[in-house]
Amino acid sequence: WGSGDGSLFQPKQLFWNGDCTRRCRCFRRNLIQCDPRHCKSDEECALRNGVRGCFSTRSSFCLAAGGGVFRTFDGAFLRFPANCAFVLSTICQKLPDFSFQLIINFDKWSSPNLTIISPVYFYINEEQILISDRNTVKVNGSHVSIPFVTGLSTKIFSQEGFLVIDSSPDIQIRYNGFNVIKITIGERLQNKVCGLCGNFNGDRTDDYATLRGKPAVSSVVLAQSWKTNGMQKSCNELQYSQYAASCDNVQIQELQSDSYCLKLTDMKGFFQPCYGLLDPLPFYESCFLDGCYNHKKVQLCGSLAAYGEACRTFGILGTEWIEKENCCKRTG
Repeated sequence: WGSGDGSLFQPKQLFWNGDCTRRCRCFRRNLIQCDPRHCKSDEECALRNGVRGCFSTRSSFCLAAGGGVFRTFDGAFLRFPANCAFVLSTICQKLPDFSFQLIINFDKWSSPNLTIISPVYFYINEEQILISDRNTVKVNGSHVSIPFVTGLSTKIFSQEGFLVIDSSPDIQIRYNGFNVIKITIGERLQNKVCGLCGNFNGDRTDDYATLRGKPAVSSVVLAQSWKTNGMQKSCNELQYSQYAASCDNVQIQELQSDSYCLKLTDMKGFFQPCYGLLDPLPFYESCFLDGCYNHKKVQLCGSLAAYGEACRTFGILGTEWIEKENCCKRTG
């Protein structure tokens, strides 16, 4: 056995020193050889499960918006109209010390054809967190005041108009209490999750997998496989044929103007710095289709909020657009 920093290591076992500046090997009793090393740019020096080392900081996010547009962990987009409850993401390859499931419910609001995301059900390890809006939270059945730290150290707090549930480095959820929710997961969960958000394996082509792991022939079939029962009294899927018939030429011209959906693709607009990292076209299409079918201002704000929150992940966009567009409150 060798000894380093007060810890015992087996012969030939490799280990890092306290600040990950040296990589060492134990040869025999009290004989240790170390070489200068450092963590890679996408790694951090940390102690995890009792082991000191360089661990990946790679993470990815999945986003869902009230209009039914989704961006998976691997960057695929899907879209379907619904007012049902779905498994957004869950553990599919069991881990010994971590489990979670995130279920979101699309509910009618204001217009009979307008859906919002509410409530949100989050199960992490042995805890249950229910969010009705960004100010109403229950933990294990009891109302809690924000900020709050659960018994298993999950943090719940408000930040820039979003309710944040943080169990880093594994998972963080941001929810605006209305029409946008984003889940970010860490490297440890790569290829261990499933749901509408996909499997986080780096391959977007296999993200349309049903509950049984089979490729779905359409986004509607995919959604049906991840639908959960018992969350609400009724669950009627909308049909896209209804969208096309609900817009006349005047409405189409208005929605395609720079006063509405073109704000998402304006090369001189506030989202322009994000275009190279995240395609705005799916959000523009969502804005247009939902604007035909529903309240234009609400859907514009929903699409702006969804794209803005996605861009925020890359650290290149602030929140100044929210005040400029007067999208701080629900509009109806």
